[in-house]
Amino acid sequence: NAFASCVKLKNISVSKCTYLGNSVFKYCYSLTNVNFPECTQVGSFCFESCMNLSSISFPKLGYVASGGFNYCRKLMSVTLPECTNLGSAAFCDIGISELSAQNLPKCTNIGSWAFAECENLKTVDLPNCLQISNWTFGNCRELESVNLPNVSIIGANDTYYSMYGTFAGCWKLHNVNLPNVQTLISRTFNLCSNLSTISLPKVTLICQSAFSGCINLSEIYLLNSQVCSLHGSGAFVNTLITSSTGSIYVPASLVSEYKVASNWSYFSDRIFGVD
Repeated sequence: NAFASCVKLKNISVSKCTYLGNSVFKYCYSLTNVNFPECTQVGSFCFESCMNLSSISFPKLGYVASGGFNYCRKLMSVTLPECTNLGSAAFCDIGISELSAQNLPKCTNIGSWAFAECENLKTVDLPNCLQISNWTFGNCRELESVNLPNVSIIGANDTYYSMYGTFAGCWKLHNVNLPNVQTLISRTFNLCSNLSTISLPKVTLICQSAFSGCINLSEIYLLNSQVCSLHGSGAFVNTLITSSTGSIYVPASLVSEYKVASNWSYFSDRIFGVD
């Protein structure tokens, strides 16, 4: 809390600091620019609610702890060339509009709530990311496109009954590329009302309510060489698949198995084979 609530502090540049502890600049409402060229770690809630913070420079930063830049709503761009790990709510509710390999070229693990409530975020393209979590992009209502080609893990805890799906509430999301994801946690795409089709070539488990409220979802492609487990028939509640006008596409050799598999049998007349 070294400088917490210093409401008149506007700029800070420290050349040799390598670590920032918890809540160091929390509630510094006037802070606009920070420069820490040698800092490698930012502690929990370090810059939380720095409402006017618009520019950060951390060329060596490797880790941002929970809530590090939470509620920095004027922060429109994040570029952390050495960062590999973002803790929960690290950049929750900031002003960023896109995330790409230019922003986070080395980041492999993004925690829960890390970019949740970022209402300007439209695109996510992070080819080196390996793991995301619950509510990582929850309620990013302008989010349209997600490309995470190497993510295999979504959510570390509460897989079956999570109340906070990774992309829940992303109303405009319509373009999703998750070719290596193996598990969809509960409510992963809850209320993604513009999502109409999705291909999941490696998924092996779909949990309860994963697509609930995706009112335009009409096609899902499950192309793994083994039958995907379905945890409850409510995974597709309030979708076109449940209303008998949507389709589930699986490998042709597995159609018969899918039609009698637990919970999939409910959708037997909507399961079709593809070569």
